[in-house]
Amino acid sequence: MALIYAGSLLPELDMAERWLAFGHYLLEEETPRHISHDGGSQEQGMGYLQFCTDLYGMVLSLLDHRQAPVPEKIRQVFARIRDFLSEFRNSTDGSLPRIGEGEDEHALSPYMHFGRPHKPHFPGLTTFHLSGYSIIRGRMQDKAIFDHGALGMAPRYTHGHADALALFLQVGSCDVLIDPGTYTCTGNEEWRTYFRSTRAHNTVTIDGLDQAVQDGPLAWSRPFDTHLVYKEETPEGKITVIARHYGYKARLGVTHLRGVSYEPPGSWMIWDWLTGTGTHHVELNWHLGCRPIPVEGGYRLEGFDHPLLLTVEGGTSTLCEGSVQPVGGWASKGYGAKHPITTLRVDYTGSIPHEFMTRLRFV
Repeated sequence: MALIYAGSLLPELDMAERWLAFGHYLLEEETPRHISHDGGSQEQGMGYLQFCTDLYGMVLSLLDHRQAPVPEKIRQVFARIRDFLSEFRNSTDGSLPRIGEGEDEHALSPYMHFGRPHKPHFPGLTTFHLSGYSIIRGRMQDKAIFDHGALGMAPRYTHGHADALALFLQVGSCDVLIDPGTYTCTGNEEWRTYFRSTRAHNTVTIDGLDQAVQDGPLAWSRPFDTHLVYKEETPEGKITVIARHYGYKARLGVTHLRGVSYEPPGSWMIWDWLTGTGTHHVELNWHLGCRPIPVEGGYRLEGFDHPLLLTVEGGTSTLCEGSVQPVGGWASKGYGAKHPITTLRVDYTGSIPHEFMTRLRFV
C-alpha cells in the first residue's frame, strides 16, 4: 500500500514509477498467501482481517480516484473480505468477535473503514470451508460461530490461538459464550500464555496441554489439523455441524470430535466426544458473557426475556471468576485491559473414550 501511494502521489521522484509497479506486483503476488478464496484470513484473526480490509480499500480508493487500472482479482478479493466480515459482525453495533489475535483493528480510524452496508440475515447455516468457520443463525435472534479452522499462517502461526472447535454464542445483543480476546502480545508472560491457550477458549483440554505447543510469545509448533466431518440443514430448521481436530493425537493419542446442533425455536446442544486410550484429565471450559445462577440440574443465565438454562453432563462442574492461581475467568475487551468473567469448568479424570453433553435452551 505504501509503495502504491508513494508511486502515485509523488510522481516527480525518480523511483516513483518503480515503486508503483513493485507495489502492484506485491499486492497481486502476496494476497493469496494472506487471504483465503472465501474471504477469510490465513492469520485466523478477525481484527487483522479488518485491518487488511482498510488497506485494500485505501489502495482501491486511490487508484479509482486517479482513474488508474486496478487488477480485477484484487477488486474481487476486497469484495470477498467485506462479505466475509459482514457475516460475523454483531447486528447491534457492527463489532467483530474477538477470534484469534488482535482487537478492533483499523488502518486509519474506526470511523474510516470499508465495511459492507448492513444487510439482514435470516435463520440458517453459512459455512466458510477454507477459512474454517460455520455460522448458525436461529429463530430467536441467536447466532453461533463454530471454529473448525486451522491454527494460523505457517510457518510460525504467530497470530493464531489454540482454539480448535471453539464455539461462540450470542442471543440478541447479549453474549452467552464468548472468546476472552487477546489482552497482550509481548507483555506479562503468564497472561500472554493464558489468553492464547486452549484453556482460555470454549473447547476441551487434555492433561492441561494446549492443542499446539507455544514457542515463546509469538510462535507455535506442532500445529493441529482440523476436519469438517458433517453438516446438515433440514427443511424444519434443524442444523447440525460436526468437526474434529487432531492436536492431541500424536502427543497423547486422543482425538476430539465436536457436534453442534440447533433445533428451533431456541435449543442448542454441543456434544464432545474424546476417543483414544489410557487415563487422562479432561477439562471443558465455557467462558460466559452473562452471569450464571445455580439452579436444580444446571445454571440459569441472566439477562434474557425468557429464562435460558445451561446444563452440562460428563464431569464435575465448578464456577471460576477472576482467578490468578491458576489464571482463569478473565476476558479482554481491548488491548492491555482485562476484567473478570465467569467461566464454567467441567472436569473429568478417567479412561478414554469419554463424552460431554452441553445443552442451552429457553424454558
